[in-house]
Amino acid sequence: MFEPHTRPEVTLLCECAGRYDILVEVVCRDRSHFEALFHDAVRGNPSVRTVDVFRYGELIKDGYGF
Repeated sequence: MFEPHTRPEVTLLCECAGRYDILVEVVCRDRSHFEALFHDAVRGNPSVRTVDVFRYGELIKDGYGF
């Protein structure tokens, strides 16, 4: 079972209101690392109905320096 709060790749985990139940941001070494993580998290997990992937190449600003 995938438990996002235990994975070092997960940098943001939020419970949401609206279209999605949760938002998970991950940082991976490369595409194959992401595909392996995605496979572990989604494939065969009956509680996951829909997934949207937003990939960005460069982080311009990160304003979450609490």
